Amino acid sequence: MEVILTKDELEFAYNIGSRRHIESILKKLQNKHGASPERSLDIHVAGALGELAFAKALDKFYIGHVNTFSKPDVGKYQIRYTKMKPPQLIIRKTDNNNEVFVSVSGEDDTFYINGWLKGIDGKQDKYIRNPYNRGEAYFIPVEDLYTMETLP
Repeated sequence: MEVILTKDELEFAYNIGSRRHIESILKKLQNKHGASPERSLDIHVAGALGELAFAKALDKFYIGHVNTFSKPDVGKYQIRYTKMKPPQLIIRKTDNNNEVFVSVSGEDDTFYINGWLKGIDGKQDKYIRNPYNRGEAYFIPVEDLYTMETLP
């Protein structure tokens, strides 16, 4: 599912990502998955872009939460944006088994909603990897995800 964000939507997502980054600086928070401080702003903006793209795809209102951390990103869904090629859904060992995780990829103004999986379904040994030495996680290829048409 392809989603193209407008100029106003891009500006909004960049604003949310910047606000998240500023809050992290003020609260002296460290990236819990080991990303360098130099990448922190990019990570916050990318997350907000992925969340907004997903909300637009489902025609849902996007609030753009700041400081909500483990709470769902859009409605009841956890959105996971990735720049990996090919894209993969990343689920961490500490993620809630009962939540639905949605994979979003893309760049610039064009994003793809790749599919979804419940936390417990992605936590299989065959998916465990540690490609950046930032802790093991489950990296699920998009071909192993459920299609968006089946999203609960």
